[in-house]
Amino acid sequence: MFGLATNSPASFAVLARVQRVLARICPRLLVRLLFAGTRGADRDLARQAKFRARLADVLRQSFGHGSAGYRREIAAYVRPWEGLLPKVGAPVHLWHGSDDNWATLAMAEWLARNLPNVVALKPLSGLSHYSALDAYLRQSQMG
Repeated sequence: MFGLATNSPASFAVLARVQRVLARICPRLLVRLLFAGTRGADRDLARQAKFRARLADVLRQSFGHGSAGYRREIAAYVRPWEGLLPKVGAPVHLWHGSDDNWATLAMAEWLARNLPNVVALKPLSGLSHYSALDAYLRQSQMG
């Protein structure tokens, strides 16, 4: 998807419209399609009915007003943004799953080298995209 957004914005726009239709009429199918290639602990999350239902709701809401905002966010994500990094003044803690195949650990390591105020990079062994977020949220709730 990210390659499509980079190399063929028109094709990506068509895909985003298809995703919007799926999010509206069959969001659980869209969740299954999005998680078809997951790795690590995200596979376990994708099997949990509660997680799938929550993500289906998020997708339905995200595409509720069209796909333009989604397309804008993805376009910003795939655009070079290293020039913006020196402007980040807040302290940064990076929690990143070692098995994330949507945003690789190498990306987090690059950010850690290029952001001015990185406090820590915490690789989370065996975790992926959403499972790393889940681990962070659980940890932050504990204190």
